[in-house]
Amino acid sequence: MRVFILITFLTQAFALQSQIWLSETQLDTLVVAEGLEIPWDMQRWGEDTIIFTERGGDIKRLAVNSGVIDTLFNSSDVAAEGQAGLMGLQLHPDFPNDPFAYVAMCYYVGSNIKLRIDRLTYNSTTDSLEFDESIVSNIPSSNSNTGGRIMIDEDEFLWLTVGDIKNNDLAQDESSLNGKILRYNIDGSTPSTNPTSGSAVYSFGHRNPQGLAQTETGSILISEHGPSSNDELNKIESGGNYGWPHVSGFCNSGTQSICDSLNVVEPLETWSPTIAPAGIEFSAGSEVPEWDNCLLVASLKEKRLFVSQLNTQEDAVTNTSWILAGDFGRVRDVLIMDGKIYLCTSNRDALGFPSNRDDLIVQLSPSKHTGVQEPNREELTAFVQDNTIRLSKPVNTQVSVSDPLGRIIIQSTLNNEDRIQLPSPTSGLYIVSFLDHYAPIKLIKR
Repeated sequence: MRVFILITFLTQAFALQSQIWLSETQLDTLVVAEGLEIPWDMQRWGEDTIIFTERGGDIKRLAVNSGVIDTLFNSSDVAAEGQAGLMGLQLHPDFPNDPFAYVAMCYYVGSNIKLRIDRLTYNSTTDSLEFDESIVSNIPSSNSNTGGRIMIDEDEFLWLTVGDIKNNDLAQDESSLNGKILRYNIDGSTPSTNPTSGSAVYSFGHRNPQGLAQTETGSILISEHGPSSNDELNKIESGGNYGWPHVSGFCNSGTQSICDSLNVVEPLETWSPTIAPAGIEFSAGSEVPEWDNCLLVASLKEKRLFVSQLNTQEDAVTNTSWILAGDFGRVRDVLIMDGKIYLCTSNRDALGFPSNRDDLIVQLSPSKHTGVQEPNREELTAFVQDNTIRLSKPVNTQVSVSDPLGRIIIQSTLNNEDRIQLPSPTSGLYIVSFLDHYAPIKLIKR
């Protein structure tokens, strides 16, 4: 069963802060950085400090409380086109004692795009990251279905997601690294415990995995883009075949024979229509009790944060909810840090519609409100006449009108007015949201 959480929000053009009400917890949202250029991966640098990549080649550091942003590194040879660029980022687990950062980066070899993992070293004297060496290189890549997420797990294995680069056959090709989840030692060598001796391939049959996380019990989870349906959330098994391109989504009567012959590992959850899941983060519920044993999933296409509740065995999703439907646009990554949740947007990529403030990093600050109810919100009624939304009374407030996908159509301020002019006579569903104490209104223009 899917549970959708109704939220009350302020759109990004009006204010920096808004509130989301869950059953036990209030989430206050605050934009802590803006004017960024396609941030891709965020990690904790220190107390109240985030380090993040921008796909064009920069690594930057954000002091959350002051909003100060410093550039720590710029890649001189990044292949930044389409979905390619500077992507995944991880600090050494014992940073800064081991002052290393690891990045997944696309680069050119002639006219071809390749993917590599670089190790950078932090120089405290110059307060910068400096190139050390490429520990993994020459992985075939492209400007689409790139993958590119990295993670260092609790045993200090280095994981990398690699897409099929829009060549479906590569996902099942044992000689190819594409369409695979790869596992390395932290120095870039191949672990002796990988399923195939001498190979970095840990699992195969993947299309475009963009999220990677580890649970408290050690399970490795990925989010994965489907074609036009069946985005997937998968639990990674050693040597597992996840079916692509022969199977997409759960096995069914039409694909069961293929699943049996390939010994396909089925997903924990699928999304159809697709949501374009990107970065993921495991929540043990210490920040938000409602999200105990949940996976937080950033969604590009649906422009929201999905919350997938796992069972105790972590082999099934028991409930899915979501927040932030279109409030900030395309959500690329999610980070839990110092008791808060952070999201970064990807509105300046080829599929986004940026505002003059994009891209953003948004902070969600949980605060308990057990026993406290959301304030009563005054009801307005409205109807559509010709090309105008007519409210039941004049109001003084800021207002936004969006479509069902969360795309903002109108943003304006009403000064003792009861009319909102629509830009075109298009029929369909409109959602009217207000800055303050008025409840949202859903209208259908026929």
